[in-house]
Parts: sequence; structure tokens; C-alpha cells
Amino acid sequence: MSVLTDPMKPRTPDSKRRSADSVQGHRRRFAASLVWAALIAAGADAWAQSPAASLQPGHPRRTGTFQNPRVIGGGRRGGVPLQAPLAATIDSEEDDSLAWLANPVPAGLAASTEVLPRPGTSPPIAVSRMQANVLWTFNPGSPETEFYAADSLGQDLGTFEITGVNNVSWQAIAEGPCGARTCLYLGDLGDQTERRSSVTLYRLEEPLISRDRLPRTYAVVRVDSLAFRYPDGPRDAQAMYLAKDGTVYLVTTGRTRGVTAYRVPAMAWLGRPWTVADSIGTLATQKVRRMGAVAGAAISPDGRTIALRTPHAVLFFPAGPRGEPEVGTAPTICDLSRFQVLGLGLSWLTDDLLVLSVMQGPAPAGAIIFVTCAR
Repeated sequence: MSVLTDPMKPRTPDSKRRSADSVQGHRRRFAASLVWAALIAAGADAWAQSPAASLQPGHPRRTGTFQNPRVIGGGRRGGVPLQAPLAATIDSEEDDSLAWLANPVPAGLAASTEVLPRPGTSPPIAVSRMQANVLWTFNPGSPETEFYAADSLGQDLGTFEITGVNNVSWQAIAEGPCGARTCLYLGDLGDQTERRSSVTLYRLEEPLISRDRLPRTYAVVRVDSLAFRYPDGPRDAQAMYLAKDGTVYLVTTGRTRGVTAYRVPAMAWLGRPWTVADSIGTLATQKVRRMGAVAGAAISPDGRTIALRTPHAVLFFPAGPRGEPEVGTAPTICDLSRFQVLGLGLSWLTDDLLVLSVMQGPAPAGAIIFVTCAR
């Protein structure tokens, strides 16, 4: 896994335990600040659902814009020697710090009546559960083998260059367990023509963001890789998340043969360097009009809900006992069609708050928004 020195010798995150009452209070105050009275229910007719499906309006609020130009393309590699990042750790007595959510954020987006443009490419997002106010991302349109850290306002927290790996079509990033450690998982999953005989997962120990939170460029040299194929032939996927037992779940875009879920068990990393994913089944999205391609997936921190990102909505599925989406259940649809918040990135901040990346509309490229939606 990532090995690691830094001349600044950054320390581990503040391990002071915050009381549950304080954390819950921050959650309630911040969630309440996101509820918009401006959202009109007229957007409901943009969808046709199966009888069991439920439509709810989404409530987005812009928080910031990615400041690292390499997240959305641009920027140049530095010529200085790179340091290896330290591995992130967390005190066993500390629960996730949510105090940063109480900080004020810029004003939210307004509802739009303009014709929605076609979505561009926005960066995928993974929220760190090990470090407060850290988001992991990369540029899905770049051939570079690097990923980035940012905070919820988009401030650059570092660039991490990986050596010895390939980037055929990186599409997904997720945080999750890898044995006794916490790792970042990168999915080289893209296959729009559905011709790749196999695709690849990479994982590395989650790096530690330096205490001063200044942007640096690091070299990551120890990465695990696992090639796999789908049991029913090549598939195009951009959505990936991790269950609490380390199982990797993948969801196809749905451009062909429906939206299908697969899993790669955690034990697959312990054997040979390739495996065959298990098919879970086709999700009940057939009657969702204006569905669009599934481009992101995440599981809620409590493990009860799977969120799938499409260009115009977030679809919520109940999670099964192993973290899999329930294939026979129609989704609850969080409608974002009245807001120009098209994009691909999706992760959970809390059990009630989502963070999305946005590429088009009134928000600048690479914008970050928080979203609440009844489920």
C-alpha cells in the first residue's frame, strides 16, 4: 500500500472526540439550511414511473468550485521530485467529525426555466470517512494516472500521481475497507463500445492530507490491481461503491441491456490477479422516462440506501443485507430536472446529505453542490 514520507511531517487529523449531540446538531442545522421553498412541484411530470416508484423534488445548494485546474483538464506537471503521501489513520474513539458542515456556504442555485443542455463530463467524487472535509476526485477525461483531494468549497488539497498503472478509461472512485485499512478504489471501467475483454480495479491506502492543508503533489507507488470480466460479456459501467465488508459493487450505464448490478467480493483480492464478477440482476428502471445513463453510485453511511446518479435525477434503492441494491424494487426518484445541475459525480456526506459535481448550467465547470431529498 502507499508508502510514505513527507518533509512537512503532517500529523494525523485531530482525534478529539466530538459529542454525538453536537454532531447531530450540526446535521440538523445544516440540513435545514438546504431546504428550498422555491422548488416547484411542476417538475414531476418530467418523469413516468412504475406504480411503486416515488418522485420527490431535490433541493440543491452550491458550495464551491474545484480550484485544482487538473480536475477538469489543464495545468502542468511540476518538475520537482515528488514525495510519497502518509497513510490516513483515525483514532478508534473518534466518530466522523461533521463540525465543518456548520460553516456558512455561498448562496444556492435558483430554479431554471431554460432548456437543459446535454450534460458534460464532471468529476466523480468520494467523501472521506477518515478525514474531515476531504473529497477525492479525478478527471475522467484525462489519460493521466492521478487523482486529487479537495474540500467542500473546492480548495485544492493535493495531487497524487500513481506509477505503474494504466488509465484506459477511469470512471469511478470510492472509499472503503481493505482488510484492516481504509482504501481508495479507482475503477478503470469505461467501455462504451462494450469490447473490452476485462476491466480493472485499483486500490491504495487512503493518503493523509497534511495538517496545513496546503496543495502538494505526491507520488503513489504501491497500488493493488484486480482485473475482472463480467459473466455475460463486456459491459459499460461508470458507477461503483463499496460495502462495509469490502465488496465492490458496480452498476452499468444502462445504454444496452438495462441497468445491471454486479459485485466483486473482497476475497477476490487475495487470490489470482483476475476474477469474474457476480451478477446481481437488472434494476427496476425500465419505466423511468428520460432515464439517461447511470454515471455514479454511492451507499449511505448507514448502509441502508443506494443512490444512483443520472443526468437529471438521483435514484434511491433500498440496500440488501450485504449492501447490494434490491433489484425488484422500483426506485424513489429525486428530481433535479428543474435545476441546471447536470453532471456525474455522486457521494454521501451524511445519511441525509448528498454531494454532487456539476459541469453545466449557471454553475461554473467543476462545481460542487449539496443535495437533500425526501426518501
